[in-house]
Amino acid sequence: MYVKICGIKTLQDAQAAVEAGADMLGFNFDLQSPRSITPQACAEIVAALHRQPRPGPALELVGVFANASAEEIQNTLETCHLQRAQLAGDEAPDVLVELGGRAFKVIRPRNTDEMLTCLRTYLAASHAPAYLFDASVVERYGGVDQTAAWGLARALTKRMPILLAGGLTPDNVRLAIEQVRPWGVDVDASVEFSSASRSTAGLKDFQKMRAFVQNAKGAG
Repeated sequence: MYVKICGIKTLQDAQAAVEAGADMLGFNFDLQSPRSITPQACAEIVAALHRQPRPGPALELVGVFANASAEEIQNTLETCHLQRAQLAGDEAPDVLVELGGRAFKVIRPRNTDEMLTCLRTYLAASHAPAYLFDASVVERYGGVDQTAAWGLARALTKRMPILLAGGLTPDNVRLAIEQVRPWGVDVDASVEFSSASRSTAGLKDFQKMRAFVQNAKGAG
């Protein structure tokens, strides 16, 4: 079971996520998000991570974008030495095509018809994950507490590997995995310290990250 911890803003949090056992780290470049990071800050974190050998499988680093152009995404991936792009906005299908196998699309269907429309509109990524399945919240591109439609997600996992997101916590991730059987799970808000300000929003709690990873990887 792959675990992606998203919304990394500091080297300390990146190192703690790796120590907790995360397989993927997400860096959010959507300026509207309280978890946003600049390409320069991300590049510095990635450079520091590369100086610290990690035992076991290689860590995959993902850039999260919302309505950025393919050129901007490509430039950021290269600047920050990231492997993949997660398209979390209302991007045109052409953006995904231009990025080739380096991108996967976030989808937020509320019913079967919407899910089929998403699959017709956006080609599946060339390798896992094919899509990230998230909760549908008006005018929000992630980092929400609302649980995704697990029944729909389960139907999709029978066809292709997906990352499941949306309201996952250390307490419910095991149940989510048992019911949905995704390729991996994605978390951000529920493994953070409680915060009342934008400047400190997104800072990760190591104990919560470790509990999330342990429960996810221990699921049947």
